[in-house]
Amino acid sequence: MKQVTVITGGAGGMGFATANIFGRQGETLLLCDVKEDALETSANILRRQNMEVYTAVVDVGRPDLVQAAAQKADSLGRIHNIVHTAGLSPILVADLPD
Repeated sequence: MKQVTVITGGAGGMGFATANIFGRQGETLLLCDVKEDALETSANILRRQNMEVYTAVVDVGRPDLVQAAAQKADSLGRIHNIVHTAGLSPILVADLPD
């Protein structure tokens, strides 16, 4: 069974760098990001390096989109890693001083 690494913020600098590391180790990648164009660009760069990459447009503040991405990841194989490099928690934002 394939080992899957899920990366939120997968189109950004830290997420993309993390994907590159796990992809070189043979992990199947699911890149998640809110920016669809940047997500596809990042995924295509990794695919050209013979990495198995899938994408999901996800806003980590939307539980329904996070759930859909989790189901997609589960359908790809055994979830081995989850790397969260995207967004802010709504709780943390609400707790920030004015």
